[in-house]
Amino acid sequence: MSSTLDNFDLDALVVGAGPVGLAMAGDLAWRGLRVRIIDKAEKPSTLSKAVVLMPRTLEEFAMRGMAEECMAHGQKMHSFGIHAEGKLIARTEYNHLDSEFNFLLCQPQTTTERILRDRLASFDVPIEWGTELTSYQQDADGVSLTLRKPDGATEELRIPYLLGCD
Repeated sequence: MSSTLDNFDLDALVVGAGPVGLAMAGDLAWRGLRVRIIDKAEKPSTLSKAVVLMPRTLEEFAMRGMAEECMAHGQKMHSFGIHAEGKLIARTEYNHLDSEFNFLLCQPQTTTERILRDRLASFDVPIEWGTELTSYQQDADGVSLTLRKPDGATEELRIPYLLGCD
């Protein structure tokens, strides 16, 4: 077992290296906070659970310098229709939105995650794959927790913030 950090050498631990966790860790690092990110998976998923980025997401990505790369890989969809039994039952248009991104961007989640991982890497924050949060205890001053590393070793930490994004 490794030593416990009880002097808050870390500002936050993010649990989960999917889109939400990657975005959270990237934003914390962007703001100069000391952050770690873990995921119990051994490596990034090769499966996509999502295939569309919404206009507001693209606006947020633009503020972080990521929208251009998304646009290079995605396909714009300005409208779509829902059909049932051969009949159009709903149609949604995005051209009227007051946004630079007045469309949906079709892009596999794997591509979005790669872009988010690249951004996180630009802040020198590695993703600790195969690392699992096994227990935690919160009190008024912070969070004490235990991690299990890929080799089975444990690590105890005391941190101000634990962010569950898994």
